[in-house]
Order: sequence, then structure tokens, then C-alpha cells
Amino acid sequence: MDRESNILLSVLDALHKSFVTVNPFLAAIVSTFCWLVAPEESLLLLSLSLLTIVVADFGTKIWALANTNGGLRSAVQQNVITSIGMRKGVNKLIAYLLVLVLSSLFVRANYQVGIEWIKSSVQLSFIVAVVFLWLIEIKSVVENLIDGGVTSMTPLLHLIQRKKAEIGEKILGSKETGEKKDA
Repeated sequence: MDRESNILLSVLDALHKSFVTVNPFLAAIVSTFCWLVAPEESLLLLSLSLLTIVVADFGTKIWALANTNGGLRSAVQQNVITSIGMRKGVNKLIAYLLVLVLSSLFVRANYQVGIEWIKSSVQLSFIVAVVFLWLIEIKSVVENLIDGGVTSMTPLLHLIQRKKAEIGEKILGSKETGEKKDA
């Protein structure tokens, strides 16, 4: 066998092992993380989508700063992109993780009550909180894209702002009277 065949076989063998075997330590970490951020399987995708959109917000912010300052290297040299600024994005991710974990634990604690309407209302509050955070983040991503020069996203930004305000009014009540609106 020649050298290229050996390399190809070793790569295929490594790929096969990565799909067939599971690292128990990694599986324990991933399953614990999933248990912490989602009180039940149906809410896991919602929680993970929020974390994904936070990472996308972080990435689009870097892209926008680099795009408006002559590239990534130039933005770093001009101190537009700094470690302090990047820490804010990481802090937001940690804060959202904490909100997810605490909300998830609150839902799990209320599941122990055993009263069905309490379970469903607490689960609904978890969903509303995550969706509201998701809207905030998607708005931030669109703003970053607009700041980076993608001006065709402006109508989407206005739509997101309008929907976010509508949801906020339905949840918090009208601004004048403080009364809840009927949905």
C-alpha cells in the first residue's frame, strides 16, 4: 500500500470510531447541560436556539465592526474590536445560560406540585421568556447586519420591533391603564 492509501484508511477509521463509540465523560457533560437548560425535551430546541442566536449575535457584531473598519485586522489594530468588548458578548451568553437554568429549575420544581394548570402556566412562562429573549437577540443580529452594510434588512428590523412591542403589550398590559389586554 502506498502512503496516500494509509492516510485515507486511517482517516476513515477515525471517522468510523467517532460515530460508533461515545466518550462517556462528554456524554455526561452534554446530557447534564441539556437537563439544565430545558425542563423537558420539547423545550430543548427552543433553549438551544436561543443560545445559537446569542452566538450569531456575537459573530455578526464582530463582522459588522470588521466590515465598517477596513477588515478584521484593521479593526483590531484600531482597538475597535477589543477583548473588553468581546467579554460583553461572553457575559451575555453566561447571563442567558443562567436565565435558562434558573427558569428550567423553576419549571422542574413546579412540576412536583402535581396540579396540571400550574404545570402548564409555568411551562408557558418559560416559553414566553425564551421567545422574548430570542426576539431581543434576533433584533440585535439584524441591527448588526445593517451596521455592517446590509441595508436591505431594515424592513425586517421594523417588523421585529413592531412584533416585540405587540408581545410586550400583551404580556405587560397597555401603557395607559396598566391593565392586561385580552389575547
